[in-house]
Amino acid sequence: MRQKYLPGPRIFAFLLLLISSFGTLSAQAAVCDVDNDGDVDRIDIGQIFAARNTVATGPDDPRDADGNGVINVGDGRQCVAQCTLANCAPVTPNTAPIADAGVDQNVFSGELVSLDGGSSSDADGSPLDFVWSLASLPTGSSATLANATTPSPSFVADVPGTYIAQLIVNDGKVDSAPDAVIITAVEALVAVPGVVGQAQSAAEAAIAGAGLVVGTVTTQSSDTVSSGTVISQNPTAGTSVAASSAVDLVISSGPAPVTVPGVVGQVQAAAEAALVSAGLTVGTVTTQNSDSVPSGTVISQSPAAGASVTAGSAVDLVVSSGPA
Repeated sequence: MRQKYLPGPRIFAFLLLLISSFGTLSAQAAVCDVDNDGDVDRIDIGQIFAARNTVATGPDDPRDADGNGVINVGDGRQCVAQCTLANCAPVTPNTAPIADAGVDQNVFSGELVSLDGGSSSDADGSPLDFVWSLASLPTGSSATLANATTPSPSFVADVPGTYIAQLIVNDGKVDSAPDAVIITAVEALVAVPGVVGQAQSAAEAAIAGAGLVVGTVTTQSSDTVSSGTVISQNPTAGTSVAASSAVDLVISSGPAPVTVPGVVGQVQAAAEAALVSAGLTVGTVTTQNSDSVPSGTVISQSPAAGASVTAGSAVDLVVSSGPA
């Protein structure tokens, strides 16, 4: 009969040491297995490093590998040594991206505004998603953003005032804090066209075509500017003014009217001199017998004394030829 083999004391001691070591490793692996999926990998390590410098939830907290009650770098290193997968580099905690909405801008109303979020960044190097919005608009504005999910959207500053555009970026995990840019729109400036010397209708058309309006129109007599023509304007040609500003015009009414002097009773030569001096001309001169008016003296005139006529108008005279 074969005799049973019984291990000696040294063999027993070796087996106990092996069993003890295996139990320690198993316990260590269980401790580091934060997600409890049966192995210790980079996900577990990442969670341990993310929780560093915090208090463990209790003696069974798998992140507290050294059991000192605080999750620290030492726990992470200890668990890295027990990692069961080849890729055991700890997962770096995600850093929130930073939105940069660009610099403030000053523009004219009606101008296309281009925004620039290209300086936004992510410390982890992740690609960014962009979300722009118009957080504030001036009264009366209906501005909207085009391409609001790109780094460089645009909008038209349709009225004067202050516009605030806001940018938030996302790295695929978390949103950034919002960043804003201020756009200040002022009235667009228009160069006043020169209309002096133009007919009134042409001048008014030119003013309207420049985005301006015709202001006060007054008339003024002129010996050199033909009637209906612009003598002067205000503001003057080339002045920069806000759109829809008014331009005042002075229009020629032609030569100033002349009051016909009274020459009845004057001798013909004196009468003709008085008419010429008044800016008039001597018209038809006829003679007529008169028993009461000396020969060579003006009996009557047409137009009569005091009449208002255009400069250069003719005044007809009837001159006495004496008694019949």
